[in-house]
Amino acid sequence: MSLKQKMAAWLRAAHLPLYPITLMAYTLGAVAGSWPVADLHAKAFLFGYAALFFIELCAVLINDFFDYETDRVNKNTGFFSGGAPVLVSGRLSFGEMKKGIALALGLAVLFGIALACTTRHIPVRLMTLLFTVGLVLAVGYTMPPLKFGYRGLGEILVAFMHGPFMVVCGYAFQSGTALDPWPWLLSVPLFLSMLPAGILAGIPDRMADQYAGKRTLAVILGPARAATLASWLASLAILAALFQWGYPHIGRTFIAGVLLPLPNAILLLSALATLVRSNHFDRRIDGLLALSLVYVLWFGLIPLASLVKWFLQLR
Repeated sequence: MSLKQKMAAWLRAAHLPLYPITLMAYTLGAVAGSWPVADLHAKAFLFGYAALFFIELCAVLINDFFDYETDRVNKNTGFFSGGAPVLVSGRLSFGEMKKGIALALGLAVLFGIALACTTRHIPVRLMTLLFTVGLVLAVGYTMPPLKFGYRGLGEILVAFMHGPFMVVCGYAFQSGTALDPWPWLLSVPLFLSMLPAGILAGIPDRMADQYAGKRTLAVILGPARAATLASWLASLAILAALFQWGYPHIGRTFIAGVLLPLPNAILLLSALATLVRSNHFDRRIDGLLALSLVYVLWFGLIPLASLVKWFLQLR
C-alpha cells in the first residue's frame, strides 16, 4: 500500500465524526469552569483536551481490535455504525493496530503529564482520578475482562463519555473541582440526546453483534423497541433543556435552546417512526444516524454560544 492509502486507512480507523461532539462538550465545560471571572487557562484547556483526545482514539482503536469478529460478518457497516473495516479488509494489520493503540495511549499519558506540570490550580488527585476513570471506561468498552459494550452498557457508556465526562473534565481543568453541580446538570441534555444515537448505531449491527455475543441494547430489546426507546430519549433531551433557563448566563437563551432543535427533533422522531413501521431493520441507516448526531450538537452549541457571549463581554 502507498503512504497515502495507509494514511487513509488510519483516518478511517480513527472514526473522526465523533470528535467534534467531544470537543464541543469539553469546551462547554471549560467556558463554564471559567465563571465568574472569565479567565480561561489556555494550557490547561489544550493539554487537557489533547490527553482526552488520545484516550478516545485509544478506545476507538481498541474497539476495532476486539470487535473484529462482529466486524468480519457485519454486512451493514456504514459511516456512522459498525467498526472501521480496516482490519477486516487487511488495510491495517493487527500488529499495526497494536502499535497505534500503544502510541495513542503513550500520547495520552504524555499530555496528561504536561497538564500536571504546567498547571497549579488543579489538584493532582483530581487529575489522576479523571484520567483513570476515562481510561478504564474507554479501554473497558470492548477489552476483556470488563467488556461493557458486550454487557448492555455500551450505549450508556458512550453517552456518558461524550457528554457528562467531557463537560466535567473541561470544567475541572479550569476551576480545579468536579464537585460543583453545574457542569453535571449542564450535560444532562447532551447525555439524553447522545443515547439515541448510540442505540440507533447498534440496529444495523444487530445480527453481527448477536452472532459475536455482543449484547447491545438493539440485541437485548430488539430493533423495534430499541428505536422506540431512542424516540423517548430524544424527546426527554428537549424537556431537560427547559431546565437550563435557571443556569447562570444561559437563561436568556433557553427558548432558543428548545425551539432551535425542535425541527430536528420532529424529523428524527418521524424517521424513527417510519423505521419502526417498515419493520426492515437489517440495513444501513446512515441518514437517520446523521440526523441523530446533528441533534446532539444543538444541546452543546446553544448553551456554549450563550456562555461564550458572556465570556467575551467580560473580556
